[in-house]
Amino acid sequence: MNRPIDNAIFNFNPNDVQYSNSIIQLQPYLNSLIFGDFTQCSQQQLLIGLQLNQLCSQYFLQQADIVESQCQTQIQNTMNQQKSPIEVQNYQNQISTLNFQLQAYQQQIKQLQLSYNQRNQEYLTLQQQVVTNQDQFKINQLQQEIDILRQQLQQSNQATSCKNNQFQSGNSSTNELNAMKQQYQLLVQENKRLVSLQQAPPYMKQMAAIKQANELIRQENIKLKKQVTQVQGAFHRCQVCFKFFESDDFLKQHIKRRHQPEDTLKMSKIISSYSQQNLVQDQKSVYKENFYVSPIIKQSNQQPIVQEHNQLNNDIVNESGSFDSVLKSLEEIDKKLAGKQLQNVVKDQSGISDKIQKLNEKTDKLLNSISAIEGVSVGELK
Repeated sequence: MNRPIDNAIFNFNPNDVQYSNSIIQLQPYLNSLIFGDFTQCSQQQLLIGLQLNQLCSQYFLQQADIVESQCQTQIQNTMNQQKSPIEVQNYQNQISTLNFQLQAYQQQIKQLQLSYNQRNQEYLTLQQQVVTNQDQFKINQLQQEIDILRQQLQQSNQATSCKNNQFQSGNSSTNELNAMKQQYQLLVQENKRLVSLQQAPPYMKQMAAIKQANELIRQENIKLKKQVTQVQGAFHRCQVCFKFFESDDFLKQHIKRRHQPEDTLKMSKIISSYSQQNLVQDQKSVYKENFYVSPIIKQSNQQPIVQEHNQLNNDIVNESGSFDSVLKSLEEIDKKLAGKQLQNVVKDQSGISDKIQKLNEKTDKLLNSISAIEGVSVGELK
């Protein structure tokens, strides 16, 4: 329900001599606050304007709370009173006028609060400055002028409170009834919106899109599995190659003759050719080749070569294990994606159903209240 209006702010008399004199005295500070022109305004005047802004904001809010409390009391006293249709129409016209004034009043409060926030930021930069005796005198003088303005506001508020109470006393029950009807219409619209969301085609499109995305992910996982399998096969062939070259038979049969320069290139070509094939099937052809190994390898007792082959073999085993873990991770991802998004869609639909059920309960209670006030059945209201 909107806050009842305080008409004091709208009933100042600019022709009043005391009011006009006060405005004239405050004109430099008001110009600085309204237009943001600080060239003709000292830093202390900014502080004074900020305090004035804060006091006015507090006073407006206090007066609004007082009027609201009075209207609530009047509503309780007039709930059981019945008005004629003509009186109700007159009160509704008055309500429309007061609502327009209320919007203007609330807009002024918002502007005042915004101005206060802006000036408060400027005030923070002035807190550490020393206040001179002359500035303190100006503060005291402005405080007295503020007190005079506050008294004028109180007097004007007392003069207009009677008229405001007359407007509010006669239409409180009608205003409350209209608010209940508006709330009922909002609940009906929200109910229709949720029902349309529950039955809307985009949910079916979303489910189809999720299925299509899951299928694409599954196909990508199959491709990745094939690639991992191919890499594992390559590592396996390399592992067989290393085991063959580090075997005792290879070393005993081929480290026999002296080194010849042209045999080094021939040996590298043979190793390169067998690294691209299955060495298990072609071991016999390796034994038939005539090539020589450098005597340097024989002098080192083959220990560095064996250690290097062992290290490479360990690296191959470790990499093969990491690819196995990749395969397992891909399988787990594939299982999790098979229907996870669809479960979320079903969960969202159940949440919407719960909201619709709660809205229906609120709507029924509100219809019963309106029918009791107007003496009309629930079916006629629908």
